Amino acid sequence: MSKLLALKIGPGDIIGQAPVTITNAGSSHVSSIMSQAFLIFTWVVGVVSIFSFLVAGFHYITAGGDTEKAATARRQIVYSVIGILIASSTFLIYNAARTLAESATSSSIETNL
Repeated sequence: MSKLLALKIGPGDIIGQAPVTITNAGSSHVSSIMSQAFLIFTWVVGVVSIFSFLVAGFHYITAGGDTEKAATARRQIVYSVIGILIASSTFLIYNAARTLAESATSSSIETNL
């Protein structure tokens, strides 16, 4: 997420005596749209994986002793769990990276010149 920086010097500040603060002045609209699209995609993958898990569980329960149907349902359960893990870990990694990026860019940098 690219951010613009602005130099903010208060009235009466004399360079060399008062700290100079660099603050965040704004964010890119495109990165916001990309961020929202990524989150929506992650949620869709998670919901589809959970639905697939439920359907596979139903197929496993109703296999009725047919080993081929049970094996197919078991594979589908494993793939669904993998999809759920990927979606949730992607969501967690994204939120951690966003939090770190926001804390790095939103904190003021003060230097005495």
